[in-house]
Amino acid sequence: MSARRRAAIVLGLSLVLPACFVDRGGGPGLDSASATQGTSGTTDDGTATATTDATTASGESSGETIASTSADPTGIDATGAVTDATTGMRGESDDPGQCADEGTSCDDASPCCGGCLSCKGGVCVADDAICGECQVCSTLGACVLAPPDTACGGVIDCAGVVWGLGGPYEDLCFAAAGGAQGRCDAGGVCAPPSGEDCEAQGELLLDCSACIKPDHNCVAGLDVGAVSLESVCVINGPSEDCSGDICHNDTYYATVVTLGCDQSGSCETIDEVDCGDYRCTYGPDQCLTTCGDSADCIFAECVDGECI
Repeated sequence: MSARRRAAIVLGLSLVLPACFVDRGGGPGLDSASATQGTSGTTDDGTATATTDATTASGESSGETIASTSADPTGIDATGAVTDATTGMRGESDDPGQCADEGTSCDDASPCCGGCLSCKGGVCVADDAICGECQVCSTLGACVLAPPDTACGGVIDCAGVVWGLGGPYEDLCFAAAGGAQGRCDAGGVCAPPSGEDCEAQGELLLDCSACIKPDHNCVAGLDVGAVSLESVCVINGPSEDCSGDICHNDTYYATVVTLGCDQSGSCETIDEVDCGDYRCTYGPDQCLTTCGDSADCIFAECVDGECI
């Protein structure tokens, strides 16, 4: 190897090797290849030259920070307002450092968390009135569905509604009493009240005694204006429980009465037959016209089949 060639190699190494150990601040992950880049050549007279263009990778320790974002479980936006993921109800803030939970102290500087907690008497309480119909305020301050059958909507007066038949013989027609309110269903919809929701028995509307019609309209939930004597009671005729002949044997007399409903819908005697000296029989109920012995007679003796 010529002396000129050797001199060129030594000169090149003297320039390149120190550059390999320069700390560019790139951190542990920065290798020498990315830290330096060298070029070499010769002059016109053949003298070896070497130059080094050291560059640093991006990400120098200049104070620049790479932002990291992640989902915020509280749902607090840039304005400090909170959005409930289930109901969409927005409150002032759910940041524990800025708002108060249910049952804790609250004031202007520390308002209640959530969308439906109210500061009353210096304490955060759930306020259902803030939520919509068929919703209640949870302990977290979010409006959620009310339990099924929760009262909702308006109230109807049950005094104008039929309660139905009552009494020992189920032949008395009553109105309902009190009031009835709508109820929330499982889907959070308020079902309006109806007459069928009136459960308390009220005042007597009609007394049909034993003269109730089989097809009467004294039905729970119906408007009281729809029922009448003619629609509930049998008028001037027999009914199931008020009809036919009935034998009455007494010590001093015997009669057979015929029952029927009168013009007021009451069960009354519409006909009566005096059996004279004879008693009456049961099934069929009728007066005897002959006798077998004196037991068939009223204060008389049976002689040849005749009570005399």
